[in-house]
Amino acid sequence: MVEEREEKGGNTLGNPNAFRPEDELVWTRDLTNHFVKTVSAYQTYSLNDPTMRTLQDQLMDKFRFFLEKVDYLTWDIAEYGIYYKDEIVYENTEAKSSLAFRFYREGLEQIRFEKGLQEWEVVDFMDVVAKADTLNPLEDDLITLLWERDFQHIHYVTGQYYLEESPIEFAENVEDFRKALTPTPIPSYQQGELIKEHGLDPGFSHQRLEGDGLEVSKDQLRVQPEEIKALKERVDIEIQPEFCFHAIGTLSEVMPLERKPEGFDAFVPFLNRVIESLLGRGDFRQASQILKQLYILLNSNKLQEWQSNLIKKTIIEGGESSRIEIIGNILRGNEFSDIKGAFDYFLLLQRNSIPHLCKLLGNLSGSKPRRIICDALSKVGKDHIELMAPFLEDKRWYLVRNIVYILGRIGKEEAVPHIGKALQHEDVRVRREALQALGLIGGAEAMQHMVRSLEDQDIKIRGNAALNLARMGEEALTPLMERMLSKEFYKKELQEIKAFFKAIGMIRSNSSIPLLYSLVEGRKWFGRAKAEEIRACAIETLIRIGTQEAKEVLEVGAGSRDESLREACRRALVELS
Repeated sequence: MVEEREEKGGNTLGNPNAFRPEDELVWTRDLTNHFVKTVSAYQTYSLNDPTMRTLQDQLMDKFRFFLEKVDYLTWDIAEYGIYYKDEIVYENTEAKSSLAFRFYREGLEQIRFEKGLQEWEVVDFMDVVAKADTLNPLEDDLITLLWERDFQHIHYVTGQYYLEESPIEFAENVEDFRKALTPTPIPSYQQGELIKEHGLDPGFSHQRLEGDGLEVSKDQLRVQPEEIKALKERVDIEIQPEFCFHAIGTLSEVMPLERKPEGFDAFVPFLNRVIESLLGRGDFRQASQILKQLYILLNSNKLQEWQSNLIKKTIIEGGESSRIEIIGNILRGNEFSDIKGAFDYFLLLQRNSIPHLCKLLGNLSGSKPRRIICDALSKVGKDHIELMAPFLEDKRWYLVRNIVYILGRIGKEEAVPHIGKALQHEDVRVRREALQALGLIGGAEAMQHMVRSLEDQDIKIRGNAALNLARMGEEALTPLMERMLSKEFYKKELQEIKAFFKAIGMIRSNSSIPLLYSLVEGRKWFGRAKAEEIRACAIETLIRIGTQEAKEVLEVGAGSRDESLREACRRALVELS
């Protein structure tokens, strides 16, 4: 029923059961969004479907509860939103899927539901609203259909902007009608049907359709550029991720109520196709959102076992080889692809994706894509080290190094035997990464591997082994000191010697002070020039240790008759003070 505009909201005066002000808006939002969800479901299900009946019953319960508290519920309609007492209770800026925009487009400014609302009125109102998008504007409109239903407890206010400014003139007879008639060009997809139905010969440029008295030129049968443009715009709207995701969100809310396998069996493969399409377009974020929606649905405790199994299957398929290859092609072919979106998608995958991600890691050249795959694998693969271990046998050194890096990030001792094998790799970069990983993980087995690396053929690896051993704490002091007490050690290059001293300083144990004291005093194992360098290393290590015992050694040196030693120890004490 069309009426004058009401005051905003609903009347609660004199009602002892009225809402508290802070609750009223919450309940209004809940009812409004359930109404939107039910209308969306109406476009998918028949009225007799159990799912639809459940939604309708819930909606009626919400209306009855609300209208017990207030005399009426009033929605004020904006272009993309519905308001209640100047507060927004529903918003959707995607014109194709927005219920508010559908009302606004049809000229509805306000809708009011009154106490006494009947179930048939709600059902009929939803029926009209759900069918609004399929109406032929030359034959029907939403306002007319609402008027025909003659609702007793649903009222609405319409705007006037949709009316023509001047009245339409109707032809008084057939001749006047024919003079005013301008035939609409026939779309190209109908040309074949017309030719077949009316026996038209496409070879003639000008033919008469039997029985209608109208002549149709072949030029009129061509699709015009503006028609093509309009068609493309409509298709673009249909495939917009926002539209797809809104539709999927609605379906995800409704599908737990589905008790027939047929509906659910169709829904899940549909999601699969949408995910694959989004990945192919490089829209990793939207694909991630759909997977998240599936996880939420899976954890909702509203599903039967067969429904859960279908959703799990879809989630697992998200990490299959074909999907990872699609992402890899996008990452390889576009340097501006959404790296962060791909990372978010990878984090949602299951263990079946791990081998495929490892293969992709070996086939990518960019450092950023490789890094996000490493970070993703360190999370997805944290409980599945055995699935990554085979890739340590790969011939590509950079892939082996990255797998070692991932195992180090995971930080589990079960990875140590696998990383230990990498210490035998021919490429020094792999061995260096293995030492870093072992240092991060720690433990007795890791320490044994690092001690063996103190004898590596590469000077940098030996120094790196010493520094990573220092992470083990005082337990690592013994193997380091054993080598530093040897005369042969001080014949090594200064770079390696410094690494060992630094490692001793990192451990910060007083157990190393006797050795450091003897080196500060100046052992005669090496020449004067080398002695000065070794002494400087020992003093720097005492500063690192920083204990009272270390200070006492420096104080002894500060009183030495050797000027260079005296000055070095005094500077060290100042630094420690």
